[in-house]
Amino acid sequence: MPSHTDTIASLRSVIHNPREIFSASKMLKDLEAVKVEAKNDPQVLREATILIGEVEYKRGELTAALSALEEAMAMPRQSTDVTEDCQSHNLMAKINSELGRHESAAKQYKIAAELAKSAAKLTASQKLGLYEKYAFELHECRQYQEALKINTETLEKAEQLFGKDDPRLTTIITNTAQNLYMLKRFAEAKKFLERCLAISTKSGNIEKQQDMLFQLGVLACEEGDAKDARLYMQQRVALLSKHGNQHMLDVAKSDLAELENRLKK
Repeated sequence: MPSHTDTIASLRSVIHNPREIFSASKMLKDLEAVKVEAKNDPQVLREATILIGEVEYKRGELTAALSALEEAMAMPRQSTDVTEDCQSHNLMAKINSELGRHESAAKQYKIAAELAKSAAKLTASQKLGLYEKYAFELHECRQYQEALKINTETLEKAEQLFGKDDPRLTTIITNTAQNLYMLKRFAEAKKFLERCLAISTKSGNIEKQQDMLFQLGVLACEEGDAKDARLYMQQRVALLSKHGNQHMLDVAKSDLAELENRLKK
């Protein structure tokens, strides 16, 4: 008969396999059974509760998932490896974000990011990604200055890791521009948007290019520069006429028409 630890390992392998199809209700029953049988084993109890949270999330029961994960994180950790805790706080943050609870999401991402520093199983890229998500939630909480601080620090580390022109930087560059925009630092925001446009153009990312042209157009309009606003929106339409799908092109044309109407007023 397999040990409780072996049973947990077997169930975890099924839950974490993206190609595996399983019955969520049966899996939850199996995990609850393990909790009953291993009531005197704190490590197994904790791991089973974490997996219950993960299964509840997979089947869309966000509140139940969050409750299970919070219960698990309140239990003492027996292992010195913090990777599982880091991943659990990351999932808790994701759930809170999906529920619109951005302050709680920011708190959980911060915990996950701090834990990740000593999580040997996580890559440098994954660790930076947690800070990127943390800053995003701070932005959603309107803490723009703090979000900018985190994004600036994370961007510097990402540049050292990937290089300054790597396409993997486009999201954090865009987020930094959004921080600056909300702080009314428009000239600085423009430089970041232009940088992101250059990277996405070089890598051939049409969707990102058109998004940057749109944001540059909005920024120019905000600054009262009608000429540049129109130019960016026209460039966007021209780009999507050659490379975009019909829906994206229709949206771009509609945005240009709306801009023209605004400029006439």
